[in-house]
Amino acid sequence: MRFNPTLPTLLVSVAWFSVASAQSTTSAVYSNAIPPAKESLERLNLHSEWNVYVPLDGRADGLAEVQIVDAGQIFAQTRAGLLVAVDAITGAKQWTYRYPRPYSNVYPVGVTDRFVFAVNVSHIFCFHRYTGLLEFQFELPGAASAGPVADHENFYVTIGATKAMCYRYPQPIQTDPVVAKNLDEMTGPIGMDGRAVKGGNKAPNAADQIAKRYAERLLPNPFAEPQFEATRFPPSEHSFHGDEFGGGGNLTPSISALPRVSPPYTAHYYSVTPSISTLHSLRRPYQYRPDFLRYNQRTPSISTIPPSVARVAELANLRPRPVEPIPVWTLHTSRRVTFQPMLTNPIGSLERPQVWYTTADKMIYSVYKKDRTVQVVVRTTGVPVAPGAGPVAYGKDQLLGYFALDDGTLLAVDLTAGNVETPAIHFRSHVGGRLNHKAVPTRFGAVYASGENIGIAKVDDKTGDVIWRTDPSADRLLAVNEEFAYILNDRNELLVYDAHKVNDPVTLRANPLAKLPLDGFDVPIANDQTDRVLLAAHNGLISCLRSRSPKYAKPLIVAPPTQHKLAPAKPADEAAPAAGL
Repeated sequence: MRFNPTLPTLLVSVAWFSVASAQSTTSAVYSNAIPPAKESLERLNLHSEWNVYVPLDGRADGLAEVQIVDAGQIFAQTRAGLLVAVDAITGAKQWTYRYPRPYSNVYPVGVTDRFVFAVNVSHIFCFHRYTGLLEFQFELPGAASAGPVADHENFYVTIGATKAMCYRYPQPIQTDPVVAKNLDEMTGPIGMDGRAVKGGNKAPNAADQIAKRYAERLLPNPFAEPQFEATRFPPSEHSFHGDEFGGGGNLTPSISALPRVSPPYTAHYYSVTPSISTLHSLRRPYQYRPDFLRYNQRTPSISTIPPSVARVAELANLRPRPVEPIPVWTLHTSRRVTFQPMLTNPIGSLERPQVWYTTADKMIYSVYKKDRTVQVVVRTTGVPVAPGAGPVAYGKDQLLGYFALDDGTLLAVDLTAGNVETPAIHFRSHVGGRLNHKAVPTRFGAVYASGENIGIAKVDDKTGDVIWRTDPSADRLLAVNEEFAYILNDRNELLVYDAHKVNDPVTLRANPLAKLPLDGFDVPIANDQTDRVLLAAHNGLISCLRSRSPKYAKPLIVAPPTQHKLAPAKPADEAAPAAGL
């Protein structure tokens, strides 16, 4: 065989290229950021609230998504697939969860007041929001292409960018709320009917309350003392013609003829369980399971009283199919859905709740969440290149959503009005440039729109007029309060602007009051919930800053309300008389 001198050279070149690529990737991701010095923050009248480090999986890992869901909680996701819940007040890590598929696409989570929904490739996970308990997980019929959203009944996911799906998620197993409310009033043990037994002094057990939810006719009484039978052997047909031990037969029948595989071995004239292969459970008691109950766990022991639906599926590992959410509808569209959808009724207060979708074909539309019928279609002049912001309660009966377009237009749409032919447009504001950052509405009468190489524009939420704008290089809004706006420019400098002052009345240009270099903080976070300034870096560091003014000692809520306050119901004597009376 002839030696090829070019082969080792080629292998060395490939190895060197792989190492160089890995080093360049690592240097592009990892950061050496440290918390800002106290003296530097004082020059900007800022104060450091807390610092937290998110665990990373080496230098190639980094922060992929940091999401402020409300004034009390932050969710951070890493490239390696770690989801971390952080207390927004103290910076303490509340819980973590590692996805099964690391280094995949990361999308924002969807939250309700109780649950958190997250997607990892083709799996969706539902967690209890404040404990991290996995309520259930489910494999979707395809890879998710946007973050999920959820209300109190359903959750909504987008698969493959062209298929929108709605699922009704299963409720976690809980103690009966009526019984739980009266637990303190009960002083005795609980009977099979869920009521206290008189004359007892045993405290009620919440597990017993859950156990009695199973069908009583299929379960032994969990409150009765166990009764064991004496060991007996079946009489043989030769017992009167053989020796005194039954004709010399085997005293212990084979396991295939035993009704149970644990002592005492009690067998009568027939075998209840002819073979161990017919047992439906390897947990005691070993009972025959009818076909219509082959998916149900019948053992009422403490090991089968899990805290969540996911734990049920884990414990009943012999079950061929776990608990799954219920599909409600599927909407196929030829237009590619680009971002996380928007719900108009996070708590179900509207008569016709809708789900709003943005597409890459210059169209925004909504569907009725009950039956997926199209309600409103908005044909835009540009392509939406950022997630929609809202809903925002405006006026007495309007619920607005703000959409940023690639032609520099900020579009405000009334989400509860209009139809397929005539959408309800609140205003169209031409800011200019390419608005590829999510708009930030505030309760101070203004909406902040921004984009690369166009800067940030403060827009009046009534008329859509631009109030002031920054330099084109300052294009990342970090936070605002009643007096100042905190903005990051393309040189990674923190700029402080007066939120009400315009330096050039012709161009409406505003100049920064102060600046602070932020070396290494290369993960911009737009806080659209409170006045806190959050800085993040790819080494896992998240720093929280605030104004040193005493009025901002507690977080100031910046986000406007997402729904109108419902009018209180009138008393019966004040109600209008019925027609015809």
